[in-house]
Parts: sequence; structure tokens; C-alpha cells
Amino acid sequence: MSEPHTTAAHPESNHGFGGFLRDNGVLLVGPALWLISTVVFLIARGTATSETQALRNGLVYGVGVGGLLAAIGHTVFADQVAVSIGWPTGTGFQFEVAMANLGVGVLGVWCGFTNERSFWLATIVVTAIYLVGAALGGHLRDMMTNENFAVNNAGFILYWDVLMPVVLITLYAATS
Repeated sequence: MSEPHTTAAHPESNHGFGGFLRDNGVLLVGPALWLISTVVFLIARGTATSETQALRNGLVYGVGVGGLLAAIGHTVFADQVAVSIGWPTGTGFQFEVAMANLGVGVLGVWCGFTNERSFWLATIVVTAIYLVGAALGGHLRDMMTNENFAVNNAGFILYWDVLMPVVLITLYAATS
């Protein structure tokens, strides 16, 4: 059995809300923008087309901005991100993950410039496969086989990788 990976981004991780924000701050940008933009829309326009706007916001901010930030993290801050996930540093694998995130991020941002539901659906399908695959085949597998409970392997990102596709699929179905 291999040694457990318990490396966190910061030794004082997991201490209250401040620790959560420190460890997950960048990961929260997309979801926060999604929520804020949807609330602003509801206040300004009411609920008549709120599901469609919530879906568009989720695609642009949750998928798009989130994917672009993840791509930056896995390239510009590769070693920091690797440590926070419990991965070894200096591997080429992170560049591959960054390019997948970049592709998904571009699709998400593009959704803000089109009303083509087929494009939105394709973006949701790609995002769902990528994120659920990362959650099950990456995060959970690494938790079970390597006891990797690092903050960005077993924390918020694990739940987000499952929750976001569920919400996007639900919103898409609600707007059909």
C-alpha cells in the first residue's frame, strides 16, 4: 500500500471558513459569478425566463470561466495546484488537464454568444463527461487507492465535479 497523500495547499488548511476560502478561492470564482449573475438577472427581469438565463450563466461562468481559470492554474501555477491535489510536481500530465480545461472553458464562454440550444447541449455533454469522469475516475479512485485526501482532491472540487453537471442537465431539461 502506498503512503497516504495528505498534502494540502497550506499546512493550516481546513480551519474554518477562512481556510476554506484560502484553499478553494479560485475554484469558487465560476460558481460565485454564476450565482451573482443569476440573482442580478432575477432582480432586474423577474422570473419569466430565469431558468434559461440561469443555464446560460452556468455555461458562461461555471463552465467557461471555471474552465479557463483551471487551465491557468494547471499551467501557470502547476506546482502549487499539483501539491493542493496531492499530485507529484513537474509532470507533463497537468498540461494535458489544462488543455482539456481550456477546451471546455472556451465552449462555455462561447455559449454566451449563441442561443443555439444544440451547442449548449453539446457543451453540457462534454462538461458532464469530463467532470463526472474526473470525480469518479480521478478524485474518488485516488482517495480509495492512494488515500489521497488532499484539499483539492477530496474537497470542494469533488462535489462541484458532480453537482455542476447535475444542475446544468436539470436546467437544460427545464428549459426544453
